[in-house]
Amino acid sequence: MEQKIRPVQEILRQQISKHSNSVAKKLLPSVRPIYRASDRDSPELIGSGVIIKVENYYFLITAAHLLDQLRGLGMYIGGEKTVVDITGQLIIVATNSGSGDKDKIDFAFTEIPENLLDELGRHNFLPPDEIDPNDIAIREKRYLILGYPISKNKWIDYKGLKVKPKSYPYSSRPSDILIYKELGISEESHLLLDFDKEKVTNGTGNVFIAPDLYGMSGGGVWTLHDDSKALSIFSESQLNKLVGVIIEWDLQKKVIIAVRISIVIAAIIERYPNLIGKLPMPNRIRASIKS
Repeated sequence: MEQKIRPVQEILRQQISKHSNSVAKKLLPSVRPIYRASDRDSPELIGSGVIIKVENYYFLITAAHLLDQLRGLGMYIGGEKTVVDITGQLIIVATNSGSGDKDKIDFAFTEIPENLLDELGRHNFLPPDEIDPNDIAIREKRYLILGYPISKNKWIDYKGLKVKPKSYPYSSRPSDILIYKELGISEESHLLLDFDKEKVTNGTGNVFIAPDLYGMSGGGVWTLHDDSKALSIFSESQLNKLVGVIIEWDLQKKVIIAVRISIVIAAIIERYPNLIGKLPMPNRIRASIKS
């Protein structure tokens, strides 16, 4: 019986797709949809967030511009069984500190109180050893983004405040250094990833149009693998680390913009100095914070 010989690139592409989906499934519990209350007090998805834990502290990290969309209405985060009301929690917003990156330092975080942890699932929060504040982007690396596009999340059980959130995982490579310069941002504070909405390739090599990424802001960016290393990188035991938080999708430049987790960690430590030594320490610039 004749067997078709598949090109190496096809085999590699399928392995990458399978690995990406497997990693996304594993990490999904730590990425949560964020909602606001609509005029009829029903949740409306506005973005995504990542939950992490440090010692006995539990945090939600998201994009700061989502707070502008609240319009004084309630704020909710997707829990294990229903949406969880976090309205009234102190939100820490990061701003630039002479970095020259205009308004691109765009993240916020809040400490999750003890009484909400069971609803969110304590075991779902990322521990410090799954965070890398000193990642260096090279072209051979591939990253995974994970969040909740608004276009995929329309269904809501208004009576029970229950939702069936649908995530979107996407793997990509770092963008060219020239795009950083064109956007006026730094590799130290940000990570740019290629994203051509009209030309997304799946594991079979087929090209299709990806969903709009509105709603992905606040989602996470993880290391996926390094093409320069052996195929053993696809091992299920590999530890994929959080390196950034999505803050923007630039349709014209065809890139996803993420603020590096190093900036977030620096801001958390500035607010909680007792956590020095409990989080992996960044070697990059800092951001000032305000509440």
